[in-house]
Amino acid sequence: MDTVEGGTAFQTVEERIPPGKRPMALHISSKVDTLARLLIAVVGCAFLIVPMVALAYATSLILRQLLVVMFVLFFAVVLALGSKATNQELLVATAAYSAVLVVFVGRT
Repeated sequence: MDTVEGGTAFQTVEERIPPGKRPMALHISSKVDTLARLLIAVVGCAFLIVPMVALAYATSLILRQLLVVMFVLFFAVVLALGSKATNQELLVATAAYSAVLVVFVGRT
């Protein structure tokens, strides 16, 4: 078999890393995974429902626009501090979230 940089051509990443240098694998139990998924679902729904309810009760356009700015900033900060997303992913997620809120403001 052909060798590539000291190993065979068909080695996995784990086989190329020396045994003493391999990172420890983290095991997450199914209960913790389920709880995390449930928490993400609840927070995701709250990030959409709470602003829409607040915007539905806002009377003036200026107040609606200020609420959109506040909710978008809050969303961006929570996402930036609570995830390991890259800058590009943060920008895309924030733009998509603000688009949803702006469409809601335009409809009411």
